[in-house]
Amino acid sequence: MQRSAATLESIEYHESHSIKTRSLFMDNENRPIVYPRLKKFHYIYGCEPDDTKKLRVDQAIAPFPVLKHLIWEGFYVFEDDTIFRGNSNTLEYLNIGIDASLFEILKKHRVFGPGTYLNLQHVSLWKLHYNEGVAFAHGEFERFAVSLIGPVTKYFGITAENLSYLTSFMSKSPCRESIQALDLISFMGTLDELLGIVRLLPNLTKLFSSPGTIACEPSTVEFRKFVDGCYKDGCFAKHRLQRWDVGLQYLDDIKFIAPTALALAALCPNFALVCSQYNIEEYKNKVKEAVACGRLNDYIEGTKRLL
Repeated sequence: MQRSAATLESIEYHESHSIKTRSLFMDNENRPIVYPRLKKFHYIYGCEPDDTKKLRVDQAIAPFPVLKHLIWEGFYVFEDDTIFRGNSNTLEYLNIGIDASLFEILKKHRVFGPGTYLNLQHVSLWKLHYNEGVAFAHGEFERFAVSLIGPVTKYFGITAENLSYLTSFMSKSPCRESIQALDLISFMGTLDELLGIVRLLPNLTKLFSSPGTIACEPSTVEFRKFVDGCYKDGCFAKHRLQRWDVGLQYLDDIKFIAPTALALAALCPNFALVCSQYNIEEYKNKVKEAVACGRLNDYIEGTKRLL
Protein backbone atom coordinates (compact mmCIF):
# COMPACT_ATOMS: atom_id res chain seq x y z
CA MET A 1 0.00 0.00 0.00
CA GLN A 2 2.89 2.36 0.77
CA ARG A 3 4.28 1.93 -2.74
CA SER A 4 0.97 2.84 -4.38
CA ALA A 5 0.12 5.77 -2.07
CA ALA A 6 0.60 8.29 -4.87
CA THR A 7 -2.11 6.70 -7.04
CA LEU A 8 -4.62 5.19 -4.61
CA GLU A 9 -8.12 6.71 -4.68
CA SER A 10 -9.86 4.43 -2.17
CA ILE A 11 -8.80 2.49 0.95
CA GLU A 12 -10.80 0.15 3.17
CA TYR A 13 -8.68 -0.98 6.11
CA HIS A 14 -9.67 -3.37 8.91
CA GLU A 15 -7.25 -3.10 11.82
CA SER A 16 -6.88 -5.22 14.91
CA HIS A 17 -4.17 -3.14 16.58
CA SER A 18 -3.45 0.58 16.40
CA ILE A 19 0.32 0.07 16.10
CA LYS A 20 -0.16 -1.61 12.72
CA THR A 21 -2.15 1.42 11.55
CA ARG A 22 1.08 3.37 11.70
CA SER A 23 2.21 1.66 8.48
CA LEU A 24 -0.54 3.54 6.64
CA PHE A 25 0.96 6.87 7.63
CA MET A 26 4.69 6.24 8.19
CA ASP A 27 7.06 4.18 6.03
CA ASN A 28 9.77 1.83 7.27
CA GLU A 29 12.19 4.72 7.63
CA ASN A 30 9.69 6.68 9.72
CA ARG A 31 8.91 9.15 6.93
CA PRO A 32 5.30 10.39 6.60
CA ILE A 33 3.13 9.03 3.79
CA VAL A 34 0.75 11.27 1.85
CA TYR A 35 -2.11 10.09 -0.38
CA PRO A 36 -2.51 12.96 -2.87
CA ARG A 37 -5.35 11.33 -4.85
CA LEU A 38 -7.22 9.46 -2.11
CA LYS A 39 -10.94 10.30 -2.13
CA LYS A 40 -12.42 7.56 0.08
CA PHE A 41 -11.08 6.18 3.37
CA HIS A 42 -13.00 3.52 5.31
CA TYR A 43 -11.31 2.45 8.54
CA ILE A 44 -12.54 -0.28 10.89
CA TYR A 45 -10.94 -0.72 14.30
CA GLY A 46 -11.71 -4.21 15.52
CA CYS A 47 -10.11 -4.65 18.93
CA GLU A 48 -10.24 -3.25 22.45
CA PRO A 49 -9.53 0.50 22.64
CA ASP A 50 -6.24 1.47 24.27
CA ASP A 51 -5.51 5.13 25.05
CA THR A 52 -1.89 4.28 25.92
CA LYS A 53 -1.08 3.28 22.34
CA LYS A 54 -2.49 6.19 20.37
CA LEU A 55 -0.44 7.32 17.39
CA ARG A 56 1.10 10.67 16.55
CA VAL A 57 1.91 11.83 13.02
CA ASP A 58 4.00 14.89 12.16
CA GLN A 59 1.74 17.94 12.59
CA ALA A 60 2.98 19.40 9.31
CA ILE A 61 1.67 16.45 7.31
CA ALA A 62 -1.83 16.28 5.77
CA PRO A 63 -2.21 12.60 4.71
CA PHE A 64 -5.50 13.03 2.81
CA PRO A 65 -5.52 16.48 1.16
CA VAL A 66 -8.37 15.75 -1.30
CA LEU A 67 -10.46 13.31 0.80
CA LYS A 68 -14.20 13.37 0.04
CA HIS A 69 -15.58 10.29 1.80
CA LEU A 70 -14.60 9.34 5.38
CA ILE A 71 -16.00 6.41 7.37
CA TRP A 72 -14.34 5.67 10.71
CA GLU A 73 -15.73 2.73 12.67
CA GLY A 74 -14.61 2.26 16.24
CA PHE A 75 -11.86 3.70 18.41
CA TYR A 76 -9.98 6.76 17.12
CA VAL A 77 -6.30 5.73 17.21
CA PHE A 78 -4.58 9.13 16.93
CA GLU A 79 -3.52 11.64 19.56
CA ASP A 80 -4.40 14.55 17.31
CA ASP A 81 -6.36 15.63 14.22
CA THR A 82 -4.34 13.54 11.72
CA ILE A 83 -7.14 12.33 9.43
CA PHE A 84 -8.84 15.74 9.27
CA ARG A 85 -5.85 17.80 8.17
CA GLY A 86 -6.06 19.55 4.83
CA ASN A 87 -9.49 18.30 3.70
CA SER A 88 -11.86 20.88 5.19
CA ASN A 89 -12.73 22.12 1.69
CA THR A 90 -13.10 18.71 0.04
CA LEU A 91 -14.86 16.41 2.53
CA GLU A 92 -18.46 15.66 1.50
CA TYR A 93 -19.31 12.47 3.44
CA LEU A 94 -18.58 12.00 7.15
CA ASN A 95 -19.60 8.90 9.12
CA ILE A 96 -17.79 8.57 12.44
CA GLY A 97 -18.23 7.46 16.03
CA ILE A 98 -17.18 10.04 18.62
CA ASP A 99 -16.30 9.49 22.25
CA ALA A 100 -15.49 12.22 24.75
CA SER A 101 -11.75 11.79 24.13
CA LEU A 102 -12.03 12.38 20.37
CA PHE A 103 -14.38 15.27 21.03
CA GLU A 104 -11.68 16.96 23.12
CA ILE A 105 -9.17 16.44 20.30
CA LEU A 106 -11.52 18.05 17.78
CA LYS A 107 -12.04 21.04 20.06
CA LYS A 108 -8.34 21.43 20.84
CA HIS A 109 -7.38 21.50 17.17
CA ARG A 110 -10.46 23.51 16.12
CA VAL A 111 -11.18 20.96 13.42
CA PHE A 112 -14.77 22.03 12.75
CA GLY A 113 -14.46 25.76 13.29
CA PRO A 114 -16.68 28.42 11.66
CA GLY A 115 -16.43 28.47 7.87
CA THR A 116 -14.94 24.96 7.59
CA TYR A 117 -16.36 21.77 6.07
CA LEU A 118 -19.06 23.66 4.20
CA ASN A 119 -19.28 20.95 1.53
CA LEU A 120 -20.55 18.21 3.85
CA GLN A 121 -23.58 16.58 2.21
CA HIS A 122 -23.75 13.56 4.53
CA VAL A 123 -23.15 13.85 8.29
CA SER A 124 -23.59 10.80 10.52
CA LEU A 125 -22.29 10.88 14.10
CA TRP A 126 -22.88 8.28 16.77
CA LYS A 127 -21.90 8.62 20.39
CA LEU A 128 -19.36 6.17 21.79
CA HIS A 129 -18.64 5.40 25.45
CA TYR A 130 -15.15 3.91 25.78
CA ASN A 131 -13.98 5.58 28.99
CA GLU A 132 -16.55 5.72 31.77
CA GLY A 133 -14.47 8.37 33.55
CA VAL A 134 -14.73 10.78 30.60
CA ALA A 135 -18.20 11.87 29.53
CA PHE A 136 -19.95 14.50 27.44
CA ALA A 137 -21.54 17.43 29.24
CA HIS A 138 -25.34 17.61 28.93
CA GLY A 139 -26.27 18.60 25.39
CA GLU A 140 -22.62 18.92 24.31
CA PHE A 141 -22.76 16.11 21.75
CA GLU A 142 -26.03 17.33 20.24
CA ARG A 143 -24.78 20.92 19.99
CA PHE A 144 -21.62 19.79 18.21
CA ALA A 145 -23.45 17.50 15.79
CA VAL A 146 -25.95 20.17 14.75
CA SER A 147 -23.10 22.65 14.19
CA LEU A 148 -21.86 20.43 11.33
CA ILE A 149 -25.06 20.94 9.33
CA GLY A 150 -24.11 23.16 6.42
CA PRO A 151 -25.82 24.71 3.40
CA VAL A 152 -25.55 21.51 1.32
CA THR A 153 -26.11 18.90 4.08
CA LYS A 154 -28.89 16.58 2.89
CA TYR A 155 -28.41 13.61 5.24
CA PHE A 156 -28.05 13.97 9.01
CA GLY A 157 -27.64 11.02 11.36
CA ILE A 158 -27.15 11.21 15.12
CA THR A 159 -27.33 9.14 18.28
CA ALA A 160 -30.65 10.49 19.57
CA GLU A 161 -30.56 9.73 23.27
CA ASN A 162 -32.09 13.08 24.13
CA LEU A 163 -34.37 14.66 21.55
CA SER A 164 -35.07 17.70 23.72
CA TYR A 165 -31.44 18.84 23.35
CA LEU A 166 -31.40 17.94 19.66
CA THR A 167 -34.63 19.82 18.98
CA SER A 168 -33.42 22.89 20.87
CA PHE A 169 -30.17 23.18 18.90
CA MET A 170 -31.79 22.20 15.60
CA SER A 171 -34.32 25.01 15.94
CA LYS A 172 -31.39 27.48 15.93
CA SER A 173 -29.54 25.96 12.98
CA PRO A 174 -29.49 28.34 9.98
CA CYS A 175 -29.08 25.41 7.58
CA ARG A 176 -31.65 22.92 8.92
CA GLU A 177 -33.93 23.34 5.90
CA SER A 178 -31.29 21.68 3.71
CA ILE A 179 -31.84 18.31 5.43
CA GLN A 180 -33.78 15.76 3.36
CA ALA A 181 -32.99 12.59 5.34
CA LEU A 182 -32.84 12.21 9.13
CA ASP A 183 -31.46 9.10 10.86
CA LEU A 184 -32.20 8.84 14.60
CA ILE A 185 -29.81 6.26 16.02
CA SER A 186 -30.87 4.48 19.23
CA PHE A 187 -33.85 6.78 19.66
CA MET A 188 -36.46 6.10 22.31
CA GLY A 189 -38.94 8.91 22.82
CA THR A 190 -42.48 10.18 22.64
CA LEU A 191 -44.79 11.22 19.85
CA ASP A 192 -44.34 14.87 20.76
CA GLU A 193 -40.56 14.57 20.66
CA LEU A 194 -40.42 12.79 17.32
CA LEU A 195 -42.87 15.06 15.55
CA GLY A 196 -41.25 18.06 17.21
CA ILE A 197 -37.97 17.44 15.42
CA VAL A 198 -39.66 16.49 12.14
CA ARG A 199 -41.64 19.73 12.01
CA LEU A 200 -38.37 21.69 12.11
CA LEU A 201 -37.26 20.10 8.83
CA PRO A 202 -39.73 21.17 6.13
CA ASN A 203 -37.80 19.51 3.29
CA LEU A 204 -37.40 16.15 5.03
CA THR A 205 -38.45 13.27 2.78
CA LYS A 206 -36.95 10.26 4.60
CA LEU A 207 -36.86 9.39 8.29
CA PHE A 208 -34.79 6.46 9.58
CA SER A 209 -34.53 4.97 13.05
CA SER A 210 -32.24 2.18 14.19
CA PRO A 211 -33.19 -1.34 15.38
CA GLY A 212 -34.51 -1.38 18.90
CA THR A 213 -36.31 1.95 18.51
CA ILE A 214 -39.76 2.25 20.07
CA ALA A 215 -41.70 5.49 20.10
CA CYS A 216 -43.74 5.38 23.31
CA GLU A 217 -47.44 4.81 22.78
CA PRO A 218 -49.55 7.88 23.62
CA SER A 219 -53.04 7.79 25.04
CA THR A 220 -55.88 8.13 22.54
CA VAL A 221 -56.86 11.55 23.89
CA GLU A 222 -53.28 12.86 23.77
CA PHE A 223 -52.83 11.49 20.29
CA ARG A 224 -55.92 13.15 18.82
CA LYS A 225 -55.19 16.40 20.63
CA PHE A 226 -51.70 16.48 19.15
CA VAL A 227 -52.89 15.75 15.61
CA ASP A 228 -55.62 18.38 15.89
CA GLY A 229 -53.05 20.91 17.05
CA CYS A 230 -50.82 20.16 14.07
CA TYR A 231 -53.75 20.68 11.72
CA LYS A 232 -54.64 24.00 13.30
CA ASP A 233 -51.20 25.54 13.17
CA GLY A 234 -50.62 24.16 9.67
CA CYS A 235 -47.06 23.05 10.43
CA PHE A 236 -47.38 19.93 8.27
CA ALA A 237 -49.59 21.39 5.54
CA LYS A 238 -46.81 21.35 2.95
CA HIS A 239 -44.45 18.83 4.55
CA ARG A 240 -42.63 16.53 2.14
CA LEU A 241 -42.02 13.53 4.43
CA GLN A 242 -42.70 10.41 2.36
CA ARG A 243 -41.03 7.51 4.14
CA TRP A 244 -40.18 6.33 7.65
CA ASP A 245 -37.90 3.30 7.64
CA VAL A 246 -38.17 2.08 11.20
CA GLY A 247 -35.82 -0.49 12.70
CA LEU A 248 -37.45 -2.78 15.25
CA GLN A 249 -35.81 -5.45 17.36
CA TYR A 250 -39.06 -7.42 17.23
CA LEU A 251 -41.70 -7.00 14.55
CA ASP A 252 -44.42 -7.28 17.22
CA ASP A 253 -43.28 -3.83 18.38
CA ILE A 254 -44.99 -2.35 15.32
CA LYS A 255 -48.00 -1.83 17.60
CA PHE A 256 -45.98 0.77 19.51
CA ILE A 257 -44.61 2.62 16.50
CA ALA A 258 -47.82 2.56 14.45
CA PRO A 259 -49.70 5.35 16.28
CA THR A 260 -46.85 7.76 15.63
CA ALA A 261 -46.69 6.63 12.01
CA LEU A 262 -50.43 7.20 11.68
CA ALA A 263 -50.00 10.76 12.88
CA LEU A 264 -47.44 11.33 10.16
CA ALA A 265 -49.69 9.62 7.60
CA ALA A 266 -52.52 11.96 8.54
CA LEU A 267 -50.32 15.04 8.33
CA CYS A 268 -48.00 14.30 5.40
CA PRO A 269 -49.22 13.51 1.87
CA ASN A 270 -47.80 10.33 0.31
CA PHE A 271 -46.36 9.07 3.60
CA ALA A 272 -45.43 5.39 4.04
CA LEU A 273 -44.09 3.38 6.98
CA VAL A 274 -41.45 0.80 6.04
CA CYS A 275 -39.71 -1.94 8.03
CA SER A 276 -37.08 -2.87 5.46
CA GLN A 277 -35.34 -5.35 7.78
CA TYR A 278 -38.42 -7.63 7.67
CA ASN A 279 -40.29 -9.42 4.92
CA ILE A 280 -43.06 -7.17 3.56
CA GLU A 281 -45.76 -9.80 4.08
CA GLU A 282 -44.74 -10.34 7.71
CA TYR A 283 -44.93 -6.60 8.24
CA LYS A 284 -48.39 -6.30 6.69
CA ASN A 285 -49.72 -9.20 8.75
CA LYS A 286 -48.56 -7.58 11.98
CA VAL A 287 -50.26 -4.31 11.07
CA LYS A 288 -53.49 -6.18 10.26
CA GLU A 289 -53.30 -7.98 13.62
CA ALA A 290 -52.98 -4.63 15.40
CA VAL A 291 -55.98 -3.28 13.47
CA ALA A 292 -58.05 -6.41 14.17
CA CYS A 293 -57.65 -6.05 17.93
CA GLY A 294 -58.70 -2.41 17.73
CA ARG A 295 -55.39 -0.91 18.83
CA LEU A 296 -54.84 1.29 15.79
CA ASN A 297 -58.46 2.18 15.09
CA ASP A 298 -58.52 3.75 18.52
CA TYR A 299 -56.17 6.41 17.19
CA ILE A 300 -57.14 7.50 13.71
CA GLU A 301 -58.84 6.32 10.55
CA GLY A 302 -56.52 5.53 7.66
CA THR A 303 -54.67 2.51 8.96
CA LYS A 304 -54.55 1.25 5.40
CA ARG A 305 -51.91 3.92 4.73
CA LEU A 306 -49.50 1.70 6.65
CA LEU A 307 -50.11 -1.25 4.36
